[in-house]
Amino acid sequence: MGNKKIKKEDYLKALDIVTEYHKQIINESEIIKLNSNNNITIKYFLKNSDTDNKRLLYILDEYRSFYGDVLLDDVLKFNFLRLRNAGEKAWCDFLSAKEIFFSDLKSIN
Repeated sequence: MGNKKIKKEDYLKALDIVTEYHKQIINESEIIKLNSNNNITIKYFLKNSDTDNKRLLYILDEYRSFYGDVLLDDVLKFNFLRLRNAGEKAWCDFLSAKEIFFSDLKSIN
């Protein structure tokens, strides 16, 4: 290494860069994995969806509480409609939001 000393500020900056790069790699690999397999869970959808339909988000969060963090493709209409504030319109909103979310993921790659 020689006689040059690394300053604490330089070390912390480098550590921040490495941390950000690590997050970026994880996020990119997660998107590729999800995009290829449609392995999107309700939790992931709630965190990353652009939908502003608060009722739908509430219903999906309630679904997750009752039935676990299942894949979006495994959300059952029968179970969905049993939840509070869930009806046919909410079910149609869910199908539409899911389709938009999947198409947005595919356009990333």
